[in-house]
Amino acid sequence: MLLSLSIKNFALIESLDIDFANGLNILTGETGAGKSIIIDAVNVLLGGRSDKDYIRTGADSAFIEGSFDIQSVNEELFDLLGELGLSDSDILIITREFNQNGKSVSRINGKQYPLNIIKAISNNLLEIVGQNENQSLLNVNNHIKLLDAFGKNQLKQISRRVEELCREFEEKNDKFTELHNMEREKARTIDVLEYQLKEIRSSNLHVGEDEELEEREKIVKNAKKIFDILKDSYERMYGGSYAIIDNLGIIMNGLEKIKEFKEFLEFYNTVSNSYYSIDDTAREIRNYLDTFEYNPDELTWIEERINQINELKRKYGVNIKDILDYKEKIENDLKKLKSNTEELKNLENEIREIQKQYLESAINLSESRKKVAQELEKRIKDELKELNMGNCKFKVEINSNMNTISINGIDKVEFLISTNPGEPLKPLAKVASGGEMSRILLALKVVFADADKINTLIFDEIDSGISGRAGQAVAMKLMVLSRKHQIICITHLPQIASMADEHFRIEKEVVKDSTYTILRKLNENERIREISRMISGSNITDASIKNSQEMLNIAQSLKESVLLK
Repeated sequence: MLLSLSIKNFALIESLDIDFANGLNILTGETGAGKSIIIDAVNVLLGGRSDKDYIRTGADSAFIEGSFDIQSVNEELFDLLGELGLSDSDILIITREFNQNGKSVSRINGKQYPLNIIKAISNNLLEIVGQNENQSLLNVNNHIKLLDAFGKNQLKQISRRVEELCREFEEKNDKFTELHNMEREKARTIDVLEYQLKEIRSSNLHVGEDEELEEREKIVKNAKKIFDILKDSYERMYGGSYAIIDNLGIIMNGLEKIKEFKEFLEFYNTVSNSYYSIDDTAREIRNYLDTFEYNPDELTWIEERINQINELKRKYGVNIKDILDYKEKIENDLKKLKSNTEELKNLENEIREIQKQYLESAINLSESRKKVAQELEKRIKDELKELNMGNCKFKVEINSNMNTISINGIDKVEFLISTNPGEPLKPLAKVASGGEMSRILLALKVVFADADKINTLIFDEIDSGISGRAGQAVAMKLMVLSRKHQIICITHLPQIASMADEHFRIEKEVVKDSTYTILRKLNENERIREISRMISGSNITDASIKNSQEMLNIAQSLKESVLLK
């Protein structure tokens, strides 16, 4: 429910504050007074285009604020507010400010939100119904949603099942398409991966091999130098009369004789350790020399092996570990690729089963829709009859395509109408008469208002092109509708104005060469004069005042009778 609306520096409005009531809120005023500005401001507040031309002349920016009671909202809005963390308060305050530079800021309860969030919320808070604004009722793509909303109790469970199966089909089908495309490339990919795997496996790599080969290459390249140095070293340690090991043995034996003296024990220990260490080293060098072989082919093999490893690094990784990790990866990839064929067959069978279940559910949904459509046709015809359009024919046309898979099932739904006897059924948008369109939209809104559970409806001159008995019928229908919904209606018909629970008059004033749109809440006497003006124009007479009083008395009686039902 829209509790209040505050508008500043918007078009001809300098400052305007309105407190709306539950029930039927009526806005009247002379042509050109600025009634449409209120609608424009609400549109902008709730996510519409904020053109800088809306900013009042001389002002830098425009500001609009709407306060909404959200204690009773539909399920979709309740969930959305919960997700946004806005469900803790009973009041939702939406503001929008925009300036001459084109900057626009929207806030909810003081926190900034993008326009798509504002629109998602506002679509469930309030709806503007008018021949120009209310294209959703005329848009054939929305008709299936409206039918399902009307028959929610009968269709909810089966339509949810159809949606679930559709989404499951889409998910499986996307996966099937992906695997099928992979299948086309699979043979080539398998050949490439198997070649790579064979190349890596045949190389028999182990981590650190490249470092070992580089070290061995250095040794082989310096083989003669190494052999000569080791041979000379061995001879100096063990060969000839001046061998180091012999001289150290003599020294060690001599020191052994005096080691009992503590002062010389360390000398003995040091020489003894050196003797045995050099002796061990000499033996190792001797063993190395005994087994030393110089093979010129080994260097060639080492260089070829290093080149082989470097080539594998160039292809598969910067080091041997990376190459072996890549080998493991392609082994897994090959395993997956070779199993895809079986997975593809299983997936195809699953899709067939889902299609079968979907079609069964979609056919059930279609049959249920046809029953709901008959109920809807009757309801719309009854509403149109009460709006003095008893000769209208209203038809919910349902065409089914068994090959269609969508979240809405197999049906395409369109509302058709014939406003005069003998005329063929036509799409709603093809209704020519503005007065007929006004009443048709009202009838549709009356029926669907309960289905979509939008608490506030704004009717923008829904009475366009009608008068007399038709006007009275529209007035009665708006009054009845306002018992369940908050209605804000801009009207030029006194019959509708007389039904108001709250009546506001919009006026235009010129002060010091500046034009202002102002709004006043009318008391009982002011209402009588305003309705008199609507009846007779600016020339208010005693007869028009009396007529106004009678009209208000009748309206009050009608409202009381509705409340008693």
